[in-house]
Amino acid sequence: MFPATASRLFFSASLVIGAALGGVAHPAAAQATLAPSPALSCLTRIDGAAAQLDYPPAALAGKWGGTVRVQLTFTGPAVAPTVTVLARPPHGQFDSAVIAHVQQYRVPCMQAGADAIILTQQYLFDAEQQSRVMASRPRDSADGARAAQLACMVHVDGAERPTWPKAALQRGDKGTVLTRLRFDSASAAPTVEVVQAPLTPLLRRAVAQYAAGLRLPCLNGAPLATLVAYKFVYDNDGRVRLRDSSLLEALAAARDLQTPVQFDFHSMGCPFELRIGYYRPFGDNRVDQLDDVVAAREPLMDWLRGLTLNMSDSDSARVFGEKFVIRVPCSKLEL
Repeated sequence: MFPATASRLFFSASLVIGAALGGVAHPAAAQATLAPSPALSCLTRIDGAAAQLDYPPAALAGKWGGTVRVQLTFTGPAVAPTVTVLARPPHGQFDSAVIAHVQQYRVPCMQAGADAIILTQQYLFDAEQQSRVMASRPRDSADGARAAQLACMVHVDGAERPTWPKAALQRGDKGTVLTRLRFDSASAAPTVEVVQAPLTPLLRRAVAQYAAGLRLPCLNGAPLATLVAYKFVYDNDGRVRLRDSSLLEALAAARDLQTPVQFDFHSMGCPFELRIGYYRPFGDNRVDQLDDVVAAREPLMDWLRGLTLNMSDSDSARVFGEKFVIRVPCSKLEL
């Protein structure tokens, strides 16, 4: 449907590239984001469960619609969640349909005896839009507190970044080393997993040695995992960045779009701009409003948190954490 590629629409590299060792060489400051919630990473549906929620016939006949927001509390890996309805439309009796649908979720990676896992999700019913039901991506209620703890991550030596190995400099080795760090206690070194990196082992080793000195002194409770990108670049090197674009360009450069969706931007105070911090496919994007905060934009922002550009994992690592602005017009979108 969208033949354009991310490289055609989004990449803007400098035409002035310094000699291999002509500029100042240093690893850029690390860019970190919370790793995907373990619960969300393994969230699944029981065998035979329908992937799509059907519109309740009585509500459809009455042309009733609205949004149902639910809280799912999981107490075990093979146990159906307890469902609490947080918000509902005044008409339509959607509760039973949504509850029956979400009770088919399971979190098989949950450890027996662990603290309860609390997720939230919302379903938009619109009888005027071909009877579609649009579901938001589930969100882990603990992610906010986990993300706040990342602010206290420090290195035991006070170092802000790894050292670029001399041998790697002499060979011209450069690139992005994307890691997943798991902290199990406030005083212990994290477990380090390299998610994406150049083929050279020198940069991987430098990052692993540096990460061994990281600590998370404010860690409180469950283990915490974070994605951290260390970018080894020259000051005058050609940098690959994501450029600002229209929403149409962004969608044309994307893959695996979550459907079905429908948005009416007229109800969101259009036209407007959203800033995206890009972390896909390794984590969720960060989406911020640039003008007034309009609550009606939240479903669109939630959808864009899963926007994945059509590029390789190595290219995605190069732009990990980069920011760009999407311009949203006064129109409608239906996929």
